[in-house]
Amino acid sequence: MNHVNFKNNITLWYVLLTVVSCLVAVVGVFTIKDVAYLSSTFSVTMNDPFFDTYQVLFYALEASENFVVIVFLCSVVYIFLTEYILVRRVFRLKQQEQSGFGKAFIRLVYAQVISVVVFIASMLGITAIATGVAAVYGYIDLTKHTKTALEGVVTDDVEIIKRIMASQTRVEVYDAKGASGVVLAQRDLKKQETHTLYSGVILPLLAKISGGTTESKNYYVPQTESVVYTHFVKGNTDDIIIQLAYNQLRHSQYPFISRVVTSYEVPQVTYLDDEQYVQRVSEKVNEIHELELKEFESIIQENTHIVKECTDTERENASLIAEQEKEYRENCEVNTRYSDCEQLKRGINENKVITQEGRVICEENRKILAGQLAELEQDKKKINDGTIDLLEQQKYELSNGMYFPKTKNIYMRVVEGQDSYVYLSTLLHELFHHYSRNMADIPEFVDEGITDYLALKSFGLSDYQIAHTSGYFKEVQIVQALLEKIPEDELIAVYVAQSDTDFKGLFATYFPAVKYDEFVSKGDVIFNETYEVEEGSYEQSLWDTNADHPSVQDMRKFLGLEKNKFY
Repeated sequence: MNHVNFKNNITLWYVLLTVVSCLVAVVGVFTIKDVAYLSSTFSVTMNDPFFDTYQVLFYALEASENFVVIVFLCSVVYIFLTEYILVRRVFRLKQQEQSGFGKAFIRLVYAQVISVVVFIASMLGITAIATGVAAVYGYIDLTKHTKTALEGVVTDDVEIIKRIMASQTRVEVYDAKGASGVVLAQRDLKKQETHTLYSGVILPLLAKISGGTTESKNYYVPQTESVVYTHFVKGNTDDIIIQLAYNQLRHSQYPFISRVVTSYEVPQVTYLDDEQYVQRVSEKVNEIHELELKEFESIIQENTHIVKECTDTERENASLIAEQEKEYRENCEVNTRYSDCEQLKRGINENKVITQEGRVICEENRKILAGQLAELEQDKKKINDGTIDLLEQQKYELSNGMYFPKTKNIYMRVVEGQDSYVYLSTLLHELFHHYSRNMADIPEFVDEGITDYLALKSFGLSDYQIAHTSGYFKEVQIVQALLEKIPEDELIAVYVAQSDTDFKGLFATYFPAVKYDEFVSKGDVIFNETYEVEEGSYEQSLWDTNADHPSVQDMRKFLGLEKNKFY
């Protein structure tokens, strides 16, 4: 075999391997059902569609373990082929040149570098070709079926709201563009637990970013009881989202949540633009501050009355003892008119003891009252002098929503271009606060973690997806850590009841070796984002931003669990 034929054979081997690898990967994209439905968990905007598309595909491929294994194995074959060719060439050159071991070693190292480059390039190339082929097919698929998709679909918003309210099952939600979203809804993709990479990610992603109308036009698909919406418009989409949120709650997988929703009063939901949001929420914050101050002032008034009564009693007792001592001197010391002076003396001493005990209690009450008065002045100063940037304060809230338990109001901030799904998930988050009678009796980081866990789980998301998509990803993962030992229904029942005592008892039962106060202290630090990494306490990785954050790893270790859950 001459040199030219050998070179041609190498090219042929690579071409053949590329064709076979891509065919296997394409088959994997369309057939292997190991990808959870991801389309609703990402907001794909047109501001940076390339990055958003990359993000969706990245997490989808990450979750699709079997597809990754296929691509990996195909790439390993590339390594073996490259190694075989290059190593063989190194030893052939060594024989031809009769060179030393040093030169051959350098060539071997160079061959390993080439093999690594080939491995990485093959993984990226096979993935790109397989997903690209699926994307082209998906675009043709959507285009072909959108022409007939709207037959029998309800487009009147008032009628859509009626259908949602009358539905006896959970209405599935599709956030897409126009008729292409209706194609997804008609195929009832949300009812499937797992999907192929094509049906679960590529097709829904195309439905989000491909053509279609930009008008706020909503669709109700009767045969699958699904809703498709385009983008959020105040006064239009918001009413549908409110009804969708209540539909999710009424048909929750947790029966006691469904019961609470039907028996507890409905909160007022108001959508506001930036300026209105800041103004209204500022007013509400001030109202709540005023209510808190009034409640505190009422407590202080009660304590003032108690201290006054205590002081009056103390004065009366002192006067009584003085009279008794005068009577004792006149009738037992100067004259002996009384026959039972000893009894009178004992009575005086007993009254002195009682008076002293009362004086101690009065002094404690005076100190408490003085502390409360000082605290009241500090609170008034903070409220009067404090300037709160509410938008900045709310940047970590799921999508700028706020619930006020004292007034039972939910305010939603309207953000231009924001995905309708985000409004829905945020409203669910705030409604869970409302129906758990949220007064922050359980630790706040646990309360927010369970709230977001329930809101995202309402969409049928897996723990993996919830951990990656939650705005409270650290708090959610702490809750997921607790659920590794605490039964889910028991933890959620305590959350709905908002009983700190019950939560302490639950924690002590399932984590008997862990100190509760330290758990709360560590959780508060994480929630307030004051967690500081201690050098050497964890292995820094690329995945620390969403799942298995260093603070979460630290908490899991503290709870006696494995440090990592998702990586």
